[in-house]
Amino acid sequence: MKEIPEVELVIKLHPNKNPSTSLYKQNPMLRPRIFGCQTDTFLLLYASDIVMTKSSTTCLKAIAFEKPLIILNLSEKNRYC
Repeated sequence: MKEIPEVELVIKLHPNKNPSTSLYKQNPMLRPRIFGCQTDTFLLLYASDIVMTKSSTTCLKAIAFEKPLIILNLSEKNRYC
């Protein structure tokens, strides 16, 4: 991001998410690259060094690609243990 120029934050939106929502607008500090649902998930995974997801089948694809995986729990529920 800004302090680490060789790191790029890539966000691929879920098909039911609206890309015009303010949450997904470009943040000049982070400089995220935001992709819509038409973008090939497999190409993004291939190019990724690490994958973060909230809850998605993308985590299974990341495991298949043998990518380090971080699953975010943004609620107070402990669903994965």
